[in-house]
Amino acid sequence: MNSISNITRRDIINIFEYGYTDFGPLGEEIYTMKFWGQLELPEFLERLYHLEEMPNITGNYSNLFEEYQDRWQKDLQYEEVFENPSLCLDSTDKFLSLVCEAFHPEVIYDESNGEVILEEINRFLKRDDIVIAPYRKISGRPVYKAYELAEFECQNMPFSIRNRNNINALISDVTFGKDLIYKIDKAFDKYNCYLSSYSYDPFMSMDKALSELEQYYPLELKVNGKNVTVCNPIDFLKLGDVYHFFDSLELFSVHCSNPRAFQRRINLLFQEDGIPIMLEDCRITPVSMYPALDCVKSMDEELNELITESRFHYDKQEYHKAAIGIWAAMERLKTYYYTTDMDNKKKSAKKLCDTVSCGNQEIAVLFDEEFTQLTKIGNKYNIRHYERDRITISNNKHLKYLYLRCYTLVSSIMEILKDVKGRI
Repeated sequence: MNSISNITRRDIINIFEYGYTDFGPLGEEIYTMKFWGQLELPEFLERLYHLEEMPNITGNYSNLFEEYQDRWQKDLQYEEVFENPSLCLDSTDKFLSLVCEAFHPEVIYDESNGEVILEEINRFLKRDDIVIAPYRKISGRPVYKAYELAEFECQNMPFSIRNRNNINALISDVTFGKDLIYKIDKAFDKYNCYLSSYSYDPFMSMDKALSELEQYYPLELKVNGKNVTVCNPIDFLKLGDVYHFFDSLELFSVHCSNPRAFQRRINLLFQEDGIPIMLEDCRITPVSMYPALDCVKSMDEELNELITESRFHYDKQEYHKAAIGIWAAMERLKTYYYTTDMDNKKKSAKKLCDTVSCGNQEIAVLFDEEFTQLTKIGNKYNIRHYERDRITISNNKHLKYLYLRCYTLVSSIMEILKDVKGRI
């Protein structure tokens, strides 16, 4: 990590201590944000240090936690935190860790003020070629870390630019049929909105995605010798430009109304059509297409999504997450006959077994016993429940076996159901 200058360090400390004044068109507006947020100062610092093991400043307390606990709302000065040698905040890494922690969802008090403060802090940090940006989410809210500016800008370039050296190897055989293009277009329409603090604009997310993309290259394609302007990500597909469609897909997923739901919908469409691509954390990722794991489609969209998501995790060798997903799908499938007349899951599962047995009572018993055994496994081990008395499965080969066992039951029942009833 690049080092930050003492000037940048002081500027950031001043923002936390005195706030930031914005002289906008509506006049002077002051944004303030204490770095400990909704926590007490010692509680915040305990997220980064073991204060009880550190010496106090004045000599009047047994440890640093005790001193900060007593003084933080009385006479404790910012300098006594940021210049305390025990906290090592003269280190760039330690200092940036504290700054990032101030914006953690469990810490920050006012997110709208925080956005403005973080923008100003990044303005200072960029002078030292550093930026603070999200790297994961908790309950849909960003968790931040510091990046070197060059690394961050490379990571956030569009798909076709990030992968310019091997793009043909990644997606050489990807094609989109008319029906798939139509469904993707519908998904764009559904999630094409952006809620701001000022207004609701149903076109904002798509406009924003394309305007960001235009910073990298002109949104024009040559068709029959003429330049055609791209006004919608679907235009790329209609004109046969898959690479730049993926660029716009990534950016749209960042700005759309519900990124998680949009990504799940796109991934489901890709999976159903045999497109070896998934959209994960707003990034295009090539995947294998599970040739040994085929499952018919249900009319129950939630069941389809649970199965598809579990298969994505399986392909990435995240077998515990895959097992959780396929067990959820099995429990969903057991409610196939769940109605006001049949409100018991066991009764629904038994009728389901009778249906797929095709009149063979021994087969019905076999399916029923398999449902029972897998339900017990899900309850006994850390697949469906996480109480302390649950048994933890940590061996990936064991998890893989359990996933494939449950997946086989689910896919087999769905396949037989389709044969018997014509649909699921």
